[in-house]
Formats: sequence, structure tokens, C-alpha cells
Amino acid sequence: MISVVIPVYNVAAYLDECLTSVARQTCRDWECILVDDGSSDCSGDICDSWSSRDNRFIVIHQSNKGVSAARNNGLAKAEGEYVVFIDADDWVEETYLSDLLEKAEDSMDLVLSGIVQERTDGNSRICPPRDIIIQFSTGTQSSDWVEYINLLYGPTAILYRNSIIKDNNLLFPEQQSLGEDMIFNLSYLEQASNALIIPKANYHYRIQDGNSLSTMYRYNRFEIEYDLWKRRKSLFDKKGIWTKELIDYMVVQLWGIVYNGVFNVKCPPMKYLRSVLSIPEIDWLKKSSYDTTPRIRKAITSRDCLFFYILRRIKG
Repeated sequence: MISVVIPVYNVAAYLDECLTSVARQTCRDWECILVDDGSSDCSGDICDSWSSRDNRFIVIHQSNKGVSAARNNGLAKAEGEYVVFIDADDWVEETYLSDLLEKAEDSMDLVLSGIVQERTDGNSRICPPRDIIIQFSTGTQSSDWVEYINLLYGPTAILYRNSIIKDNNLLFPEQQSLGEDMIFNLSYLEQASNALIIPKANYHYRIQDGNSLSTMYRYNRFEIEYDLWKRRKSLFDKKGIWTKELIDYMVVQLWGIVYNGVFNVKCPPMKYLRSVLSIPEIDWLKKSSYDTTPRIRKAITSRDCLFFYILRRIKG
């Protein structure tokens, strides 16, 4: 059985479409755990209505604690051999679960598929990955990691083995609202032996207009993104796949994190700039060909906090 966990918060406009897509799955052996996270609209009532019609829909009502707490509450209730997460404003095609399950039964610890990006203007973009197996062991194909590590930023369009989650007490960090999905995925991958990416794109991801938690201004954004970068590096180290190709990829990622750390905070204090430019991996950047102005490159690689302190105050 597959446990489908859906966190629900004020999504009345989209919830029926989402739950209808679950009910229409060709795979019939599933339970769907709806965690109403203190919705102030009628989302909770919609959940209860579906549960009254089909006992495979299980409803949990909780006070508003955030999406991570809702997912954790759903995981605690999940009884399936496998777990998938669906966001309540998204929807899936009728073969979504069966496509994932078919491959998971080939002794795969994680099965990942592509998505269809759905925009509010009616345009969509299909993002199907290529078919590949990744073994988490020394000598694995680092090129595959480079290509697919960004697909693991979120928990959707992924099938997890529930025993790995429960045996290792894996949870979403509830006090963090940026990068919490990647922390969960990286913790899961540390315990996994392999993953299969399938060339399917039958998860429809709705891209909402406006600001989201992931794009809003955060004074501690550098600290969070640098921590996530170190967690990824730690995973590669533990799996014995810290190769030149991955190093090159991760150095480019680090350039972006440091650059944003310097420029995304308005009039940053000297203490903050020192914290950004004091990370030990700054020395790695000296050998990178990251595309930025020569003066900015020199200031970053030489840890010239004063240059950025003056520059940011001149520009405001």
C-alpha cells in the first residue's frame, strides 16, 4: 500500500481537483492522509466530505503549525509500505502512483519522476527526466548527481520507502521554513542504497503568482543556504562520490550563495560581511571561472569585507 500525505491549508479553490486526481488512480491500494493545518476557509470541511465518501481518505485536523508539522503528522499516521507527498493545490495523472510503485518494487529505495509546471496564465512546461539508476556507493556516476540533485529540493514527485523513514526517525524540521524539504531528502538519501529516476512527468505543479516563503527576503538567508550546501557536500563525502565533476558543480553553487549573501542584504553591517567571507571554502573560489566582474571576484576571494561595506552603503 502507498500512503499519500497531503498537507492542507486554505486551498479550498484547488482541493477538490487534487483529491479527485487521487481518487482516480489506477492503483487502488492506497490511503490518503489529509492533514488540515488549521485552515480558516472551508478546506477542512472539504477534507471531511471526501472522508465520509471514501474511507481511504483519512483526515487529521490540527492547529496551524506549518507545512512541516503537517507532513510529520501525516508520516506518523502512514501505514503504507511506501509514502508519497502531494501538495493540496497540485494534481496528478491517474497512473501517477502505479508508475512509481512499479519501479519501487524492483528493490528501489527512492523513485523520482518529473513534473509539469502549471502557470496561472494557462501555460505549462513539461520537465521529464531521463531514465537512470543511481547507486549510492563509491564510484557512482557523479554526472547523474550533477544532473538530478536539484530535483531533490522538494518532496513531491518522489516515492519513499516508509521503513527507511520510520527506522531512522526522519522528520521535516518544523522550525525551518526554507530548505526544510532538502534537509529531509538529504537525510533520507544518507540511509538509501539507490534511487531510480523514471522518464515520466505526471505530477502537475501549480506555480502561484506572488511571493512565496522560498523567495521572500530573509536576513539569515546566507546562513541557511550555506548550511544546505554543507549538508549536500557531507552526503557526497559519506557516499564516497566527492569527485572533480561534483566539486566543480558545488563550487559554482557556492559562488551563487556567497554572491547573494553579500548583495541581498541592504546595507549589511561589517560583522555580517565577515561571517559571509570567512567561510573556509572561499579559497575554493579562487580556481573557479564563475562569471562576475573582476573587482567583485577579487574582493570575494581576498575576503575584502571593507570593499563591500563601502560599496553597499554608497548604493544603499
